[in-house]
Amino acid sequence: MPDPFKKGTITAARENLPLVAGRSRFVKQDGEITSGVHYIAAPGHSPSHAAILFTSGNEQFVYMGDIAHNPVTSLQHPEWSPVFDYDPAQGIKSRKAILDRVANDRVMALGCHFPFPGIGHVVRRDTAYHWEAAQWVW
Repeated sequence: MPDPFKKGTITAARENLPLVAGRSRFVKQDGEITSGVHYIAAPGHSPSHAAILFTSGNEQFVYMGDIAHNPVTSLQHPEWSPVFDYDPAQGIKSRKAILDRVANDRVMALGCHFPFPGIGHVVRRDTAYHWEAAQWVW
């Protein structure tokens, strides 16, 4: 991580984490946060980066976090690493694992940096992933 980015991250943590420390608890990687909400370890963007899996009956939804930054480049080239990844090699491994999971299981997902509405499905076509945005109904 470049030094200025590292310094800013440390400063932000020191300023903000004490404010929520009394209302926070640690969750084991791949553990259940609360009923129907699961932590999926996805390190690389940051050391403890995670995707969050929400379940209700047979339905599933994955909040991908910063696994993918762009619905085209991040999915069609998951081996490309954005400058923001703390550990690029691990980020690539985590990105491929999460994309495989949501594509293979047809799990609806939220791409944080994807265009509105940011909700849809990851599908595999040939050797690449593609984003199919959900239709937004008002």
